[in-house]
Amino acid sequence: MLSALKIGAAVAILAGTYAATYAFGRHDGQSIEIAAHAREEQAAESVRAEKQAEINLLTADAAASEQKRQGAVKEIYHEKERVIQADPLVYSARCVDADGVRLLTRATAIANGQSSPAGDAAASAGAPDRP
Repeated sequence: MLSALKIGAAVAILAGTYAATYAFGRHDGQSIEIAAHAREEQAAESVRAEKQAEINLLTADAAASEQKRQGAVKEIYHEKERVIQADPLVYSARCVDADGVRLLTRATAIANGQSSPAGDAAASAGAPDRP
């Protein structure tokens, strides 16, 4: 029985050693993976910082060139009042008859604020009356 006890104790020690070695190996593996992950993150952060520095440089260059362009360009706005004058020679007798020309001239005069156009009395005296 003593030998069975020794064998049992030896198996227990062996199992404990194996379990301890397994646990240490597992912990060591986790530490290795955590360190590898940290290195990857540090490398990615380094690349991101380089790209951000490049973006900042390009943004500054673009802002400087835009400011230079705006300094070279002068935008001038002028407001002008458009005055449209009716010329009685614009109307053609081929398109509008004499009575139509008189009506157009009178409408233009009224639109321009004149009380009666210059040729209205003469045109109405010479124009035949229509029913």
